Amino acid sequence: MAVANVGSKWSSGVLQFFDKATGTILFQIDPTNLNIGVYARGVLAIGSLAGGSYTMTAAQALVNKILVVTTAHATNKIIAPLINGVEFAVVNSDAATAAIIGGATGSTVSVAPSTTTMVWCDGTNYYAIAWTATGNVTLTGVQTLTNKTMTAPIITLADITFAAGGATGLVAAHDYGAAHADWTLSATEKLALKLTCTNASQAANIVAPAENRSGYTVYNNSGFAITIKASGQTGIAIANGKYARVVFNGTDYERLTPDL
Repeated sequence: MAVANVGSKWSSGVLQFFDKATGTILFQIDPTNLNIGVYARGVLAIGSLAGGSYTMTAAQALVNKILVVTTAHATNKIIAPLINGVEFAVVNSDAATAAIIGGATGSTVSVAPSTTTMVWCDGTNYYAIAWTATGNVTLTGVQTLTNKTMTAPIITLADITFAAGGATGLVAAHDYGAAHADWTLSATEKLALKLTCTNASQAANIVAPAENRSGYTVYNNSGFAITIKASGQTGIAIANGKYARVVFNGTDYERLTPDL
């Protein structure tokens, strides 16, 4: 719904601007301090949706850009006007339940617990705004990145820990357990730059991914020769107690250095 004709009037000492078609006050100005009045605070406290859906007015939609939900509900929602181009930041403070926003008709957006999501309306439906980060991104504290792609990242911190798969920092370690079953690198382990292995019962293998990447520095402390190779390939053997730098050549792993 677009506001075609805006009128103005003085009321109780404040200048009010209103929609001529409906009489709805859009915003008001107090000339004594030039602070925008009650209809233009910018933040709308939706509060709890547990008791029912919250229906926003057109005036609220035009002057409030931040909507704060304290208690969400599985089906009750924020019913926002279908105004083409309107945008909101929906702050869902509920730690357990997603908050829903949308028009009386059309598609809605679900805002996950304890998150803030930008949404917009095309006049018919509401959509989440997808953000694309460019330039430098700084992450602090514990961060979980799921299904994210980084193109040519520069990681300057050495203290990086992979939570699973035996990779700590940029090192993946494997104990053969006095046996010699193949060590097949997991999705986490393959991200390491250095591979170390120990405690083999005889010569054994490291099966590394057949992917174009910079390769690995391998430290063999297993007691026997260790071969690193792509699945089904021959690979190269590294003597016990030695380091070697290897790289995938498109078919199998080959040396960049002799045993060191």
